[in-house]
Amino acid sequence: MASPIEHKPGTKFLLNIMASYMLLAIFQKVTSDKVIDYLIPCLFVPLGITGAEWGISPTGINTGGWGLFIKTEDMARMSQFIIVLPEKDAVIVATAQVNDLQSELNLIWDYLLPSLK
Repeated sequence: MASPIEHKPGTKFLLNIMASYMLLAIFQKVTSDKVIDYLIPCLFVPLGITGAEWGISPTGINTGGWGLFIKTEDMARMSQFIIVLPEKDAVIVATAQVNDLQSELNLIWDYLLPSLK
């Protein structure tokens, strides 16, 4: 939480996974419930998402910034890693476990996008 801010706000996107994990740890400490157990009836069921699983740390906390497993078609219901292209009448939903998200986006932009008419 005491990490310095290296870039001017709004100039660079950096995902802070540890902050997400800490938020879930606080939630579980306060409520005594895992976040996945809260989200199933409050979010996933109303959206029609079934079979969601979320990784758990060695201390028993949902991992937060990673490890949520849902079907690709269910991701479209979540607006997570989704590209909406109304001018192409297309929605691209991708699932992957990569360390370099930009390289994955570049593949979509370089190979998939040009094939859309």
